Amino acid sequence: MNRNLLFNLVIALLALLPFSVDAINLVNATGWRECASISWEHDANADSYNVYYSGNGQENVQIDPQLIRQYPNYFRADIPGLPAGSYVLKVVPVSNQTEGEGSVSPSVEVSAFDRTGFAFSNGRMPGAYQSNGMPKENAVVLYITENTKNKVSLEVTGANENPCVGLQEILEGFKKGKDTRPLIIRFVGQITDLDYMLNG
Repeated sequence: MNRNLLFNLVIALLALLPFSVDAINLVNATGWRECASISWEHDANADSYNVYYSGNGQENVQIDPQLIRQYPNYFRADIPGLPAGSYVLKVVPVSNQTEGEGSVSPSVEVSAFDRTGFAFSNGRMPGAYQSNGMPKENAVVLYITENTKNKVSLEVTGANENPCVGLQEILEGFKKGKDTRPLIIRFVGQITDLDYMLNG
């Protein structure tokens, strides 16, 4: 076989192999009241990370990327809305849109949050969360950052105009009461005033 042809064949086969890096070095993983968190050191070969959790009958549920944050010396992911129980968390590096070898945390314990009181009496569940801490099935989750606060958009039933653009317009659309979906707003990082705020 021609040496150049053999070389090109080997290169082509290597390109088909999955991306591989060393396992991620986990720093800490912990559970708390209906949430869990995990932190890890950055892998120089990774462009980004995917984070998953397993437990309570759920297997490898990927969290929203907005819940992953970078700090000067490490990355951290927080996972809200978990029912009480034992969970393992997994961090997987991604390079060229391909997942590498992930690292799995030891089991973490998530505790329940006591909702005893008037609001949750007689089986009533106000707001966007169920009594076990999970978001209600049809809940809308918005992530608001300094960069998205004026640009985030959502189709809201009954709003004056759609899509509603900016957090204030979304809130005004829901205030009309025609869109009955539960709304969860998660603020990420420090956020200054919106460009448009009702009554300041």
